[in-house]
Amino acid sequence: MKYTPEQEDALVRRLNDGGCPVLRENGYKIRPVGLAIESIPGPTFNRIFPLANGGTGYYFDVVLRNESDHPITLWGFQIKTQWGIPRISLLPAPKKSSDRYPLYCFPEPGPYCEGEYALNPFLARHKSLLPGEEVEGSLLASSKERIPAEIAHLAAIFVTLTIYDSRQNEFSGQFGVRAYRSEVVAREQAELRAQAEAEQESQGGESVPHSLVAPPAPVGLSEPVLDQITRDLLECMAAIKSKR
Repeated sequence: MKYTPEQEDALVRRLNDGGCPVLRENGYKIRPVGLAIESIPGPTFNRIFPLANGGTGYYFDVVLRNESDHPITLWGFQIKTQWGIPRISLLPAPKKSSDRYPLYCFPEPGPYCEGEYALNPFLARHKSLLPGEEVEGSLLASSKERIPAEIAHLAAIFVTLTIYDSRQNEFSGQFGVRAYRSEVVAREQAELRAQAEAEQESQGGESVPHSLVAPPAPVGLSEPVLDQITRDLLECMAAIKSKR
């Protein structure tokens, strides 16, 4: 009976666990299990967003944990969205001459990440995780593809992050993210302003805004003026009495 490579690997593992030492054959890939890819528990910063210079930014808070009995060398990765698989590039390491060093920064006004917390070096330098080793941090990447127009601002979407090891095994984890679309918000606000201006024009011009500033308090009368008014009033009353 002919076994598949995965079946042979499972058989070898069961024999070793049962006390019968058997060497693994190197002619096939190790069964793709062992690297856990998870979202950091609790509130996260996971998001996708448009970049100021075009394209899309991806920001994930990730936990990577080697649950196998052998080292796993991180070799490459892929991001799959509900609209396809974009061509992804890691955000490059910050230059020491940059005024924002050592931050990993997207083009303004995009987010940034502390250099010591970024997972980008683990993938860029093909680092290995030892059995039982765990790392957590942020993965920052970008693509030239734009977010589809039908994806609304703050829409909840699911993406799949797949990491490949040096033996071309693949390990996947799914993440819930938000689509932050500042350009959609700006466009909607502009449309609302244009609509309000059109309604004002159709009503015969702009309405005069009510002033919220109180009018100045009246100036008090001086004593000489009050005395003159009193005298005039008394004279008027005396004239009226004399005519009766």
